[in-house]
Amino acid sequence: SSATLVMESSPETTMTQNFNPWATTAPIYGMGADGLIYEPLIQFNLAAPGPTEGKGWYPWLATSYTWGDGGKSITFAIRQGVKWSDGQAFTPDDVVYTFNLMKSDPKVNINGLQISSASASGNNVTVTFPSSQYANLENIAGLAIVPKHVWSTAGEASAYTAANPVGTGPYVLSNYTSQGRS
Repeated sequence: SSATLVMESSPETTMTQNFNPWATTAPIYGMGADGLIYEPLIQFNLAAPGPTEGKGWYPWLATSYTWGDGGKSITFAIRQGVKWSDGQAFTPDDVVYTFNLMKSDPKVNINGLQISSASASGNNVTVTFPSSQYANLENIAGLAIVPKHVWSTAGEASAYTAANPVGTGPYVLSNYTSQGRS
């Protein structure tokens, strides 16, 4: 089956075809359309309790997480069998790549995460921090994960125009018009 998503809530008269999840001034970002393409490790619902001990979170690209070292590290068990919209396998390397991108590029680190390191071991990804991050779970686990095989060759991530986005989300871009409301 297919679904059509029409975004008509923008006051913009024209919109650039840019689904970069870190282009915070772009109309598409403001409408939240990138969230239908790129997904996080964990989904959060602060208004209603979740299935996991009523904590308001739902396993998504990660099936679970574990804090370590007094909140200075977090390990995510990465969900298996997920594919990017271009058919390539989603792997722990994509998660490590995304966190390392946050560490190395302040322009895309829109949540100001203080990342010391990110590494994979089997299906687990561990991210370390210089200080305890218990209160920062939503910004860490809610980060939009991008495909390494696309973004590693895209040049400067903050300037990349993701015209034909590849994500794990439920929507795939089939056509685009630059017209907003008239």
